[in-house]
Amino acid sequence: MLNNEKMVCGLPSIHCPKKTCEGCVIGKQPRKMFKIAAPQTAKKPFGVVHSDVCGSFHVSSLGGNKYFLTFVDEFTRKIWLYLLKEKKEVFSLFVKWCTHVERQSE
Repeated sequence: MLNNEKMVCGLPSIHCPKKTCEGCVIGKQPRKMFKIAAPQTAKKPFGVVHSDVCGSFHVSSLGGNKYFLTFVDEFTRKIWLYLLKEKKEVFSLFVKWCTHVERQSE
């Protein structure tokens, strides 16, 4: 419009295509917003605990660890992180974590 009315100098003219493909139109639609807060399913501490094992990393830590294990309590949002040298240590650390949590929470 500005170019057609000679209101701006040096602005390139843009020609809109007569037809647009449906995929292009859908791809340019705005995305729906994420929910601000996810619904909490845990009703008490240690009701729901999420866990993950990450690794193996190419560069080991100063202690020679290549993996780490996390536990996240959904109710309190408390995080425990354990460093591992090998994946086979996961179960023994899980047992230690369970006894630790049981002692603390009675």
